Amino acid sequence: KGLEHLFELLLRSRRRHGVGDVESRQGRGGVNAAVTPVDKTLPADLLQVGILQVGPALHALGDVIAVFPRVVTGEFAALGIDSTPGATPGHLRVQSSDVGNVASSEAFQSGRCTIQGDTAGAAVQLLAPAAGERILDLCAAPGGKSVGIAASGAHVTALDLNAPRIAKARDAFDRLKPAGTLRLAAMDGTSGLKPGTLFDAALLDAPSSNTGVLAQRPAARWRYGPSSLRELREIQARLLDECAAHVRQGGRMVYSTCSLEPEENGQQMRAFLERHPGWTAGPSREHLPLPDPANPDRPAPVDGGFAALLQRS
Repeated sequence: KGLEHLFELLLRSRRRHGVGDVESRQGRGGVNAAVTPVDKTLPADLLQVGILQVGPALHALGDVIAVFPRVVTGEFAALGIDSTPGATPGHLRVQSSDVGNVASSEAFQSGRCTIQGDTAGAAVQLLAPAAGERILDLCAAPGGKSVGIAASGAHVTALDLNAPRIAKARDAFDRLKPAGTLRLAAMDGTSGLKPGTLFDAALLDAPSSNTGVLAQRPAARWRYGPSSLRELREIQARLLDECAAHVRQGGRMVYSTCSLEPEENGQQMRAFLERHPGWTAGPSREHLPLPDPANPDRPAPVDGGFAALLQRS
């Protein structure tokens, strides 16, 4: 389980850094769990997959954000905003208490930076958009990745079921003035696209359980459960099939989620490839909001998630 993996890393991290004295016991999820009063903030379905101790570690994930792209650190320093390199190339990281200062800065207002999570930026970089390409961004609201794709000079069609949320992408586009173009439309999946409409590439940031971003989206923990996970997997599979139908031969697609669950990530990819033998798997990235033991000097992502590149033959 993705959450079990995250829990084990959190527990090891706390022990390594001597964070707090906690009592350990065997949890219902079959892992050794450290129990604190914060357990009461998590529903039973999350407890059953092993997250019995989150404490400050999980909530601390919301303490930093990523800022992208063209910001001189000196400008932030002059405003009293401390920044450090983010986990995704081209990102800077600031404390969440400075978000308002970033948003009111001249660099933000003039379109030389925007606010975006590490994982979202990594999905765009995995897609590797190029100038002149026609790219579909499915489930695009609120449009941060759409504008990031357009920054390459690509022509982006951004679709989302939520019309008010996808409309916000226009404000970001007007502020950032990327080199490409952006078209917005509200629809369920690709239902409003003409049959045979093809794109060079596509990004599907699918609806998910959000278990990689519980600190930023605390309400998601109460929506998690076996029935919701089954429903999400069905939606993800449908959207993958719809998105793939609009990618030209030789094109590519990135599938991403804000989840740590293998059912929504690697297992979903394998099921897609079984249904679509004309596609092959490319690189994939699992983002855990913890330092990587193999690369201790590399910053950890602020948020957790998954992204995989798929190539059409």
